[in-house]
Amino acid sequence: MDLAAIGANGFIALDLDGKNPRKAIENQATVIAAEQDSVGIDNYFNGPPTKTMSQRWEMLHRSQMETFIDIIYGKKPIEAFDEYVENWYSSGGDDITKEVNEWYDSVK
Repeated sequence: MDLAAIGANGFIALDLDGKNPRKAIENQATVIAAEQDSVGIDNYFNGPPTKTMSQRWEMLHRSQMETFIDIIYGKKPIEAFDEYVENWYSSGGDDITKEVNEWYDSVK
């Protein structure tokens, strides 16, 4: 991917003269993310919030963001992700997964 071409097209703000190291890192992260468009799992759930989602989603999302930020900023090791996943499932994620799968089975 050509950073200059991306910048010329206005997709991201570039600091090609290297005066802003943070911007350079942000640009590199943006390019890496753009190159990984085929990575990930699409969320096909478009039903109403499930019972457990209504009760636990805010807490689960907050836990996700805190864990990701702590890992990114080096406050926690990458292994903290595995602990987060276990906690997510045990704190309502298992129930949400079950409810969403039941919803999916009902609309196929």
